[in-house]
Amino acid sequence: VNKAVAMDTCEKGQLTSSMVDDVFYIVKKCIGRALSSSSIDCLCAMINHSITELESEFREILGHKLRVGFPATPFQDFQRGVTSAVSLMQSSLQQGKFDPKGIESTDEAKQSFLVTLNNVEACSENIMTLKKTLESDCSELLSQSFGGEQPQLGLGLFT
Repeated sequence: VNKAVAMDTCEKGQLTSSMVDDVFYIVKKCIGRALSSSSIDCLCAMINHSITELESEFREILGHKLRVGFPATPFQDFQRGVTSAVSLMQSSLQQGKFDPKGIESTDEAKQSFLVTLNNVEACSENIMTLKKTLESDCSELLSQSFGGEQPQLGLGLFT
């Protein structure tokens, strides 16, 4: 999951970034392998681990991107831009070099925020799809293992 987040890219014109597809591909693949083992203990462990990964690390990454927020109004952007430019000039005069890393385009920031919102929505849809798929796959596995009697797995945690 961390590697998928580190390799996150968003092509111009796309509504979501690659991170969402990559993370859910990994989660589905891991749970699918656990399911194919026909071991209920293995399956439960993988479902719990997947939930933990999505709830903690991945949710925190998305939450951080949302907390950065939508860029301010044009006047506040202008004010922030002037302040950044003054700070940049002062530091470049003191250090004798010019480094424009601190200046971020407002359009890029807005695009990043909107992509993050779309990522959150896509994650929600993927979680619901994953839950439905797991419910049907697990009920089939459990009916084979327990002869029709189906114990409850922690699939309710996916909501």
